[in-house]
Amino acid sequence: MAVLIVSDDQALCSQVAKVVEQCGLEALAVAAKHLSQSLQDHFQYLPALVLVDCSKRASAGAGALAVLDEYATRRVADFGSTYDSMLFAITEDDAWLPPAALSIAIDDVVNTPINANLLALKIASHQRRQARFRQVDNDRRALLHHQENLKVEQQLLHNIFNRQCQQLLLDLPNFRYQISPMSLRNGNFLLTQVSRTGSTYLALGQIHARGLPAAVGALSLFPVFRAMAEKGLPVGSIAAELNRVARQNLPETIPVAVTLVELNRGGQQLTVWSGGMPKLILLDSACRLKQLLNSDRPPLQSSDDHQFCQDVDLYRVEQGDRLFLVTDELLQITNYENIAYGWDRLLSLCDGFAADLFQAVAKSLEQFNEGASQLGDITLAELVCEPLAEAMAQPQGDEPVSAINWDLSIELDADALRRTNPVPQVIRMLANVDGLARHQDFLSTILTELYSNALEHGVLGLDSQIKATEQGFLDYYQQRTERLAELNCGWIKIQLAYLGERVLLTVQDSGAGFDYSQAAHMDDERTFGRGMAIVRALCSRIDFSQQGACIQVTYPLNQESLDVQPNAC
Repeated sequence: MAVLIVSDDQALCSQVAKVVEQCGLEALAVAAKHLSQSLQDHFQYLPALVLVDCSKRASAGAGALAVLDEYATRRVADFGSTYDSMLFAITEDDAWLPPAALSIAIDDVVNTPINANLLALKIASHQRRQARFRQVDNDRRALLHHQENLKVEQQLLHNIFNRQCQQLLLDLPNFRYQISPMSLRNGNFLLTQVSRTGSTYLALGQIHARGLPAAVGALSLFPVFRAMAEKGLPVGSIAAELNRVARQNLPETIPVAVTLVELNRGGQQLTVWSGGMPKLILLDSACRLKQLLNSDRPPLQSSDDHQFCQDVDLYRVEQGDRLFLVTDELLQITNYENIAYGWDRLLSLCDGFAADLFQAVAKSLEQFNEGASQLGDITLAELVCEPLAEAMAQPQGDEPVSAINWDLSIELDADALRRTNPVPQVIRMLANVDGLARHQDFLSTILTELYSNALEHGVLGLDSQIKATEQGFLDYYQQRTERLAELNCGWIKIQLAYLGERVLLTVQDSGAGFDYSQAAHMDDERTFGRGMAIVRALCSRIDFSQQGACIQVTYPLNQESLDVQPNAC
């Protein structure tokens, strides 16, 4: 670092230069009367430290200060350099400075006679301040560079998402949405697809990351959803594959919340898999609340492939019903009092007085934020439940079916029952059977219920009546865990038979059975018993034997003929 000494006093210059050199710096002495020319000839920028003789005997000192100030200002304007030079005035008395010096930024004063130690301390202090300044300036420049790169990245992401999402958002007469570039950059995505079977598929998701990680994660999921939905595969299977792809392409610390919905071709049945997302709102044709559809599963990435739950929820809907989906941003928006918008405000709009819930939400948000609309930060979607127009349905190819009838039999002893849940493994095997792939979700739901009943009530001897209260519900599963861990006898047999147009599922256990004459009259509104309501809805026939210890159900592969009942699994 160079130090510029401006003085016509040669002795003073020599004394100051000696101290400067002892500090390991380069001393440059310039006579005050030649300062302007010397600056023009030798310096593009001022040295980091300048000492100017402003003593009463130095008549040129005030002029030198003015020259330095003007030169530094001009150089900053011309070259865009940050002016970080420090100016020390040399004077006999702290109380006296030239009048012109009062309008110039002088950083410190050095008194004469020169105290070498004190001057060295001042120079060292300046070096530390300059090092800190340059570090801050470097950080500032790096931040500006990062901000510029971020703008380019965000614009690139905006273009990619716009192109990809628009390709995967079909212009459906019964579907509308609001999704913004801000939502996309924050990891939100919305996709639709019509399958070969005429079903309408919808995916609304949130990747809990921003920028490039969110983009990479979301883009890797898009083709999976499109290909599987186009084939008419079950939403539970789609969710399982999305989980696999997310685990493959994203760090474990980035969860992916997603809601998958299938509306069948007739517009009277919804199949839902939802994990980590807000509840879905089911409205009637007059925009009155009918039901909140739960989203009680964890987000993608929470389970590995073997533990992932593909079970779905089935809901019967009427023509004109509306399914309304939102992301967390809507519920988490806060006003100037830091109060969240929340569920209560949203549900208060579902009273039948708002003919257009989209407009009602926008108006409500503006009132909530006193005129500052925040629709640009959220994602909304509405699916009207009605039959798909013939023009929208894709041509259906001949779906391959198994050419032969077959059956599968599995027997699990006490040791196997303690160690494993056979249902996911059985369902994965069925996925490879021609004609059964798109029935995976329903078969998984049925088999899960039959197996759970056989294990919990048949083998473990648990009583569902315990679950009648909230505490009883917890006690029930505590007992289940304890009894299963101590199990040393008992068995369950599972048999599946493919018979062309139907599948027979038989589950038998070693328990004492039960009074199955009451099974058809279970109260579906209780916290238990609803699983069998789903089984009855999906199966064309249910038969009990062995005093209730054996159940056989018939699942028709033509599900259009079934009348699926309302369910809130």
